[in-house]
Amino acid sequence: MEQQGRFEDETWCFGFELEGWITDSNYHPAGRILDLMQGVDGDALVPELAAFNFELNAAPVTLQAGLFAQFESNLRKSWRLAAGG
Repeated sequence: MEQQGRFEDETWCFGFELEGWITDSNYHPAGRILDLMQGVDGDALVPELAAFNFELNAAPVTLQAGLFAQFESNLRKSWRLAAGG
């Protein structure tokens, strides 16, 4: 990626994803990712490798004052999008 010039040297951006797991009432993995993904719009929520885990992605944020408030805002937006609204 560096050789292709895909990194910007002047601007530092940070992003994150939250990992989640679907469990049953005994907190054992429940392979119901397809059920979860049926109601999801967009690509904010994506399945991971197993049938019981997923990740919620938020847009990257430029390193500046208010970084964590922007992270929170982006996470809330991703959650709303994933929930279909």
